[in-house]
Amino acid sequence: MPSWHAAAGYSARRGWGSAAAGTAAALSDSWRTKVPSSMTYEEKQELLLEKLAEAWEVTVDDLPAEVQQSGTHRGTCPACGNGKGGNDLGFAVTVEEDTIMWCCHRATCGYRGGVSVRGGARADSSDVEAALGAVTAAARQGPGLGPLRDAGSAAVIRDEQHKVQQAKAAPPPINAEQLQPLSQDFKQWFKQRGISEQTLARNGVRMQQRYCAAERREMPHIAFPYFRNGGCVNVKFRALPKHFSQTKGGEQIFYGYDDAKGADDIIIVEGEMDKLAVDEALLQMQQQQQQQQPDGAASVALTADNQWLLNGRRVAVLSVPAGAPAITTKDAKFKYVHACSDVLDACERVILAGDSDGPGVLLADELARRIDREKCWRVSWPSGPQDSLDPGAAAAAFAAAAGSSSNAPGQSMQLAGGQDAAAVGPELAQGFARKDANEVLMKDGAALLVAYLEAAQPLPIRGLFTFMDFWPQVYDLYQQGPRGLSWGVSTGWDSLDACYKVVPGELTIVTGLPNSGKSEWIDALAVNLARREGWRIALCSMENSAKEHGRKLMEKYTGKPFFSAVYSHGSARMDMQELVDALVWIDTQFHIIRPMPDTLPTIEYILDKARAAVMRYGIRGLVIDPYNELDHRRSAAFSETEHVSRMLTKIKRFAQHYDCHVWFVAHPRTQRGFSTGGGSATLTPPTMYDISGSANFINKADNGIVVHRPWSTGQDGGLDPAAVQLLVRKVRNKLAGKIGDVTLRYDRATGCYVDDLVQPQSSGQL
Repeated sequence: MPSWHAAAGYSARRGWGSAAAGTAAALSDSWRTKVPSSMTYEEKQELLLEKLAEAWEVTVDDLPAEVQQSGTHRGTCPACGNGKGGNDLGFAVTVEEDTIMWCCHRATCGYRGGVSVRGGARADSSDVEAALGAVTAAARQGPGLGPLRDAGSAAVIRDEQHKVQQAKAAPPPINAEQLQPLSQDFKQWFKQRGISEQTLARNGVRMQQRYCAAERREMPHIAFPYFRNGGCVNVKFRALPKHFSQTKGGEQIFYGYDDAKGADDIIIVEGEMDKLAVDEALLQMQQQQQQQQPDGAASVALTADNQWLLNGRRVAVLSVPAGAPAITTKDAKFKYVHACSDVLDACERVILAGDSDGPGVLLADELARRIDREKCWRVSWPSGPQDSLDPGAAAAAFAAAAGSSSNAPGQSMQLAGGQDAAAVGPELAQGFARKDANEVLMKDGAALLVAYLEAAQPLPIRGLFTFMDFWPQVYDLYQQGPRGLSWGVSTGWDSLDACYKVVPGELTIVTGLPNSGKSEWIDALAVNLARREGWRIALCSMENSAKEHGRKLMEKYTGKPFFSAVYSHGSARMDMQELVDALVWIDTQFHIIRPMPDTLPTIEYILDKARAAVMRYGIRGLVIDPYNELDHRRSAAFSETEHVSRMLTKIKRFAQHYDCHVWFVAHPRTQRGFSTGGGSATLTPPTMYDISGSANFINKADNGIVVHRPWSTGQDGGLDPAAVQLLVRKVRNKLAGKIGDVTLRYDRATGCYVDDLVQPQSSGQL
């Protein structure tokens, strides 16, 4: 038989032993008459083993010896046999003094249960045993614990187990006729809350005398019957003021489910009182319109099948059965959504009109997620006079608050809730705040309640916007003028600023021939941004070691060489204090992204670390240098062009979402050679289309820059060691620059760049 192993912290024991060998022979049957609290440890052990054997459908002799030992042990699952190979020790048994619990952690099994000295097997074990009866005994090996031969048997067991659980959970029939008519006291209570007897009768609201656990006595309860297809499947009870209970085993569905069949719009509220309030508002609007224009077209009507029509659309009002749960992640709290999916799927719109408090907002979000966010709309109850749909009352309230009331002496100004505006004062907003539909009906009336429902707005859909959604940003951009970030920040070189400025949220592709100074210039730019603008920048430079990269950054920061070496040309190196100051500064302003040893980083890995740097350090810039050091493995279904396109899309999304500028270095495929003229030949700079991999590098970039060192041959030819050309070949944002050529002077000793006297050459007005 398969071996069992003690979990961490317990000694391992291999092979099967007899669980009964050490206990059954030593005990008589006298312990069976004892209560668990008076049993010895050994007597509890024997009782547990007998119950476990019964639950697993084996004899006590066939149980593994490990179940005698306290702790957690792993072995072969009696339901699935640990899969085809039988070597996956995903089945765990936890043995305690009074209980034995087990669970198979394989995703395709999930067999779990437990036994206790104080009771029988737990629900899961009995369900599984009932389910096992649906699987032929021939599918097992051995007397009862061997692995199942059929690989699909575990799924069959789970299906049968689900059927058993459903059969057990079937609610008992509920006879709504046994409920009593509402008493006069209850009718008066509803009247005070704006609900008429006609609305109560339409929704079948009745009462029943029953025990109230909170009050510890029998008392009258309001009864809200839940109907499905004309049959009562649940009743929710309310004892005043707010003690709720439900029929034991009642089905969890929306209150008002039968009203929703064939509805175009479904309004979901948070409680039965809110449903009654909306129904009452529609009823009052219908009656009012019939009185005003008995033969005219009405915006609110009741169809022959007792369904509301609002502006020509069939409308139903539903209430969740148990309010807003404190934890929306518990699936059991939302069983009613799945149980009523037929009417939710069939309607065109779901209008979420729950409470305006925190739990109500969470409930609306969770309902939208489960139903279909694209079809969900949200009602916003007013939080102050600025949100009120009663302009007269709101204007009066503002006038009263400002002390500019035009009322005649002795008159009081009435707000929507019937309050004296002069007495509101600092509580103005609170006087207009409404929590739910019933409060709106009571304080503002039926017309305003219907108006709020009609003013519902579609829920925002992730990735789908209108321009008005960005009005604050547009307004800020207008107010910022040339100093705003959308115009870009200075590079630190006046000549380059005329063609290129750094805008957060953009992608700059930098290319150039080998040894042209691409990485050096980006480092110098990063130091300028950190020094001048306070930017923090993440550096993923795979061609530099951390110490070498630190040396270069400190040289640029101090303006002094790190070493007294040949490249310093006699310049004094930075002293120890300058070294420490520079190290502290670069440690604050720069953060290094390094790949794991012996691995090539993927773009996903780099962006994931950059996101963390945004959250933790607030970085504004990201340098990825260079492209050819990344892991380029891709599916055979994608060409390199497609791979590059997807990669650049991910980078741009990161830049835009986190308002972070990204510089991405990519090498050209080949050197173009020399162009001749005037008796000399000049090294031809590469173009952005020469980048190895794809033309998408220039097509998808916001900015494209070629870093070039102008080699030439001839009588005066050679290399000007200080001249570095920056050829700006693409600028998408016209606020931030234009196409042009700029020359900077490079100091090899310090790695710093300065403006050249030559003005930038721009290509027209591009």
